Amino acid sequence: AFPDDLFTVKNPIFGHIGAISEQVDLSLPAAAAKARPEWSFVFIGEYSTNEYVTELTALPNVRFLGPKPQKQLPNYINRFDVCMNLYKASEMSRDISPMKLYEYLASGKPVVSTPQPAQALDYADVIYIAGSPAEFAESCRKAVTERDKWKVAQRANYALAASWDARVAELERALTERGIL
Repeated sequence: AFPDDLFTVKNPIFGHIGAISEQVDLSLPAAAAKARPEWSFVFIGEYSTNEYVTELTALPNVRFLGPKPQKQLPNYINRFDVCMNLYKASEMSRDISPMKLYEYLASGKPVVSTPQPAQALDYADVIYIAGSPAEFAESCRKAVTERDKWKVAQRANYALAASWDARVAELERALTERGIL
């Protein structure tokens, strides 16, 4: 189903799903939203007001839509033109599970990501890595104009390889090879 709260949001839509916490780098989309007012930036998930949220909510091309039920999230991702993964580099970011990144990859959509979590670098052949506001804006430009069918298919393949079924099968193979199973 088409999300009603995205009905009036114009494309291209750069979307982020997940709680906005101190581990999320909003300086990157803030700079891009200011530089490219014709682009829309959408954030789905819990958030509390901080300087960047305040700055972003003042921009006409940014929407914070709050949390949504898990079962509705694929409808939002489907509406995004580009998915954003915005973790900051920190001691804590090494322990972050990149589940959101895998969900983005499964969609086949272009992804612009910070180099965090470290697993993002494993997919640098199909996602756009950016660590500064200028790199982020340029990566967004590249991502939104991408027309590479191989990258779309490869993103889905990477997500499938990271699925729980694939991980369990890999573990079973390893245990069988060692005579444990």
